[in-house]
Amino acid sequence: MERFAKVERVVRVVKPNGEAVYYDDMPYLDFFEGYAAVARGGKWTYIDKMGEELCPPQYDDADAFFNGYAAVKMNVKWGFIDTSGKEICIMRYDAVGNFMNGYVRVKRDGKWTFINTSGQELCEPMFDDVVDFENGRAHVRYGSRWGWMNEMVEVFWQ
Repeated sequence: MERFAKVERVVRVVKPNGEAVYYDDMPYLDFFEGYAAVARGGKWTYIDKMGEELCPPQYDDADAFFNGYAAVKMNVKWGFIDTSGKEICIMRYDAVGNFMNGYVRVKRDGKWTFINTSGQELCEPMFDDVVDFENGRAHVRYGSRWGWMNEMVEVFWQ
């Protein structure tokens, strides 16, 4: 018997004890960093390869895990959870990226900033555009000026 099967938009997960659990959706039919996003009753959670839920279905949307964190949406705002299911920040972002090199770009009130793996913002959202951190710095745009910002929030304009 297959452990995971998607039949006409219904996903059946058979746990090792033979118990079958049904989900409304499993968009990727794949596991990222050991977890897959699944929906039941219009709410999202994650399951591991044994079929165990990371947390109760509670999110309005859920992205795949990437570098140990997944973006989750609740009441039209995004935040992040780690692989233990712990929310690392308040659900208050309008748009988010993926964690890269310990930081992720987040948009709040029309402006971008970055948060770290503890959910702390590096600075108040102030940038019109940003590019992910790489080698200790990120490209940032304020108005028409591009520059780069380091982890100490020092901005060097081009």
